[in-house]
Amino acid sequence: MIADLKPYAEYKGSGLPWLGEVPGHWEPKKLKHAFKRIVGGSTPASGNPRYWNGDVTWVTPADVSRSKRLRRSIRQITRAGLLSCSTELVPKGSIVLT
Repeated sequence: MIADLKPYAEYKGSGLPWLGEVPGHWEPKKLKHAFKRIVGGSTPASGNPRYWNGDVTWVTPADVSRSKRLRRSIRQITRAGLLSCSTELVPKGSIVLT
């Protein structure tokens, strides 16, 4: 797939030494300026069985690394698990980074 990509017509310095040049029409910016909302969170206590095997999708790095489009997760949490930590639900179609 990547072998099919052609180089852009022109490039410019990104202004970021670690990034180098980017396509001329790109505008490098911090993620916090590229999205309307960034959500973080924490994990429910792993040792508490009341928090696990529920009906709330729990996305992990393992889920993200195994597919381009996430359709289901390996694990689920309960409503109690969701309320026990600082994690938040995000709408279907959200971009997930880990």
